Amino acid sequence: MVNIECEKCHISGLVQILSLNYARVRHYDGYVNSKPRFHYCQNSIEWVSKELSKQNLSIDQLRSGQDKKGLNIGLNLREIDSSKQNIDRLGSKDTDLSLKS
Repeated sequence: MVNIECEKCHISGLVQILSLNYARVRHYDGYVNSKPRFHYCQNSIEWVSKELSKQNLSIDQLRSGQDKKGLNIGLNLREIDSSKQNIDRLGSKDTDLSLKS
């Protein structure tokens, strides 16, 4: 997962490429009812490509680290907010949010 500056709000977030024509940046909002909360901003493929090139990366390199649905694999919430320890019990059908010690 790669952080880039969002085209819409200019705040850094995690980029997700969902198709050849759609990309978004995920922003972490905190916890609500003991669950992590995110919001998303749509970004143009051109913007994402430009931001990734600043880090010597390409869209193809980023997509190789994502599953077929475009969802990021291996989310580590401790990188986002190390003060929250309730994340070990989280999970999803689409992605593995559990952390392995």
